[in-house]
Amino acid sequence: MNNPEHPKDKASSSGSRKRRRLYEYDDTETAQAANPRDGAPSHKEDEQPKPGNQKSRQSQDLTDLIKRYCYWSFSASLIPVPIVDLAAMVTIQVKMIQEISKLYKVPLSEEKAKKTVAVLLANVPSSSFMSLAKLAPGIGYLAVTIPLTTINVTNTYAVGKILAHHFESGHAVDSLGSRSQKAVLQSTLADGKAFAHRTKKEFLDRFKNES
Repeated sequence: MNNPEHPKDKASSSGSRKRRRLYEYDDTETAQAANPRDGAPSHKEDEQPKPGNQKSRQSQDLTDLIKRYCYWSFSASLIPVPIVDLAAMVTIQVKMIQEISKLYKVPLSEEKAKKTVAVLLANVPSSSFMSLAKLAPGIGYLAVTIPLTTINVTNTYAVGKILAHHFESGHAVDSLGSRSQKAVLQSTLADGKAFAHRTKKEFLDRFKNES
């Protein structure tokens, strides 16, 4: 004859089964967290930057970088000592090229950057004559400096934009200077000249406000 279960035994058995079920649920959730393919989707994929957003941020970083070096080019044009201002311009443009290369993950040595600047500026108006004209008596510092700022800012802008376009097209630095680049150069110089005029106006407005 079977002995009937005591009510306390029934309650204990029922509680034990509930605890086992809870443990099973906990184990299942733990396994899903450890292996998201078998359970809920992982949020790590959502945290990955989208290619479009990454490219947009790179474009904004490039714009800010070129603008910063154009302002430095403007400042270098104001140096009253010839040759010194030219040396400052070379340094500014070489540093800009190296930073753009880092932005596009293309290694570029200082020597290579200097050669790249020389190649890109081979067919543009040189600022050397305007710089030396600061020494000429009777011309006047401002008469030389104002057009010199336009040339230097325009050239810096063009160098930065052309190199960035070159990298975005998947070309190597060694292929710079081709005929197709000359067409891009003329278009970019026009944009650079417009940017130089805006920069000059911003500088003069700021100077008037502070004086």
